[in-house]
Amino acid sequence: MILVFDTYSEIATSPRILDKVSKELEGAYSAKELSGMIIASNETESQILNIAVESSNKNDSEKIANVFSKVFSEETPKIMNIDNVSILSKADGTATQTKPKMTVNALLGIVLGMIVAIIIIAIKEIFDTRIRNEQDVQEELDVPVLGSIQKFK
Repeated sequence: MILVFDTYSEIATSPRILDKVSKELEGAYSAKELSGMIIASNETESQILNIAVESSNKNDSEKIANVFSKVFSEETPKIMNIDNVSILSKADGTATQTKPKMTVNALLGIVLGMIVAIIIIAIKEIFDTRIRNEQDVQEELDVPVLGSIQKFK
């Protein structure tokens, strides 16, 4: 049974189907572009094939999904010699953006990067035990400083 389901997803992304979808869309997208946009997946232990379309335009993705499902339901019976392929539901305007929002992600990355950098700097300063000047010697060792060596440039 699993082989039949995998066959449907292979047929769905085959050049034969994608070429016809491209023709139905009047060449707006090539078959190669469509193969990168369309994701066909099977439901576990069922003959249902889910079609997802990723596009920059919400209306285009709905149109592509509807045309694709129509072409798939017309062509699959010819390819597989079966007669029970039907469309369960059409793309109905519920499309949502799935691609990342670059500006939001960039700003979030900058803010989080600054926060992490400040935390690291603060931790390094808190745990820094080096002696840097005469006052540090007096405070840490509780002895008077008798002399110091100046830095030469």
